[in-house]
Formats: sequence, structure tokens, C-alpha cells
Amino acid sequence: MEQTGQVAGIVPFTGVINSLLKGTGSYLRCGSGIDFFTIMPDGRISACPVSIDFDFSVIGSIHEDIPSSLINKAKVGQPCVSCEILQICGEDVFL
Repeated sequence: MEQTGQVAGIVPFTGVINSLLKGTGSYLRCGSGIDFFTIMPDGRISACPVSIDFDFSVIGSIHEDIPSSLINKAKVGQPCVSCEILQICGEDVFL
């Protein structure tokens, strides 16, 4: 990566390595709850496809919410917001 300036597409490392190489921050790396959502068979909408079994991940319902009301609804909390490397793993846009 150092020689070519290209980052291999290995998630979740792609965004972190890009920030380290370019010296820039980013929004939540995976895009969950920003650009991507998971709709479960019962109509619940989760910010993250990996954490669908956890209540914190459920941010709405296809029966009660409009899509535009769900963008950035998921918030990053502690201990993340106090971490000195928050801008590397996911920037403070969620505070």
C-alpha cells in the first residue's frame, strides 16, 4: 500500500488505512445508518446488518417511518466519543 498508494478492498480496513495514508477523517466507515440500512422480515429497520439482534441497532420500521427520517439516526456513544482516534474509525459527525 505504501508503494502503490492503493488500498486493498478488505473491509473494515479500507477506510482506516485510507485515513492513515491520506491524513483525513471519515464518517462511520461502513456507512451503516448513513448510506445503508437493513430491513428485517418483520419490517424493523436496523442501522447495521451485523447487529440486528441488538435493540440499539433498530432505528425504525417500514410501517412507521419515512426513509429520510432515518439518516444519521444511529449515534455513536461512549467509549467511542471520548477516544482520541475517533476520526480514524468514524468521525464525530455522530456526536
